[in-house]
Amino acid sequence: MKKRFGIRFKLLLVSLSLIAIPVTGYQFIREMETFLRDAQDHNLTTTAQALALLVRGNPALNTDVPLEGALYVHPYQPVIVDGYADDWQDLLPLAQRFGGPDGPRFQVLLRASPAYVYLLVHVRADRPRYIDSASIRYGRSDQVELFLVDENKLPRGYLIAPRAPGAVIAHRLDDDLPGPGDYRLQGEWQEVAGGYNLEMRIPRKLIASGLSIRVMDGKGRSLATDGMTEAGQLVTPSIALNDIIANVDLPQSRIRITNSQGWVLARG
Repeated sequence: MKKRFGIRFKLLLVSLSLIAIPVTGYQFIREMETFLRDAQDHNLTTTAQALALLVRGNPALNTDVPLEGALYVHPYQPVIVDGYADDWQDLLPLAQRFGGPDGPRFQVLLRASPAYVYLLVHVRADRPRYIDSASIRYGRSDQVELFLVDENKLPRGYLIAPRAPGAVIAHRLDDDLPGPGDYRLQGEWQEVAGGYNLEMRIPRKLIASGLSIRVMDGKGRSLATDGMTEAGQLVTPSIALNDIIANVDLPQSRIRITNSQGWVLARG
């Protein structure tokens, strides 16, 4: 005897078939997504390996610099030299920090335009101590010393020892003796919560070959970004590496090349 299926059973079969269609489609989409992601990962890995081999094989593209005293220079954004960190907010988490539990502690940020290098030094201090006499005495107050090496490898030392917050004068040092002010260097010193800021604008040609910074707290204690025997290297994004990245065809991708310190040397 032939068994008949009722309308309800037939509707159930149709419903189950309709349910299977989106489930199968979802599974197909997941498999396709996994395939595309794996292919993209493979392309990125291959590109990264090729760039690494290219950089390692070309001494002119060397990405490693001596860690001692090196300072990273960030790409330029407009800066108003007023002694406050308002124009540096995006970089504050990236500041290079120097110092320990004893003695001065400070942070450094640098930005560069084609003509100038902008410097922000934030020093932790309970209460800044200022010069209280007509003559400037080395190491007798809160002071900042800059050691610059220009484009011709000529070293210059400068002492910044203000009598009060506001505009500062960078005094040229001669055997640790402060001399006349060099007004090519412009800056502002401002007291802020937890210490003070020194913000400077320095002609790029005066700082082209290096910079070191020493902070003194007026109590005979000092701390420098290096030994102050020679200027630390300034690390900037590489034009050559940026040109290489510009020729890499990876749609909807961003590439960064960093050195062992994690500093971004090129991006695209």
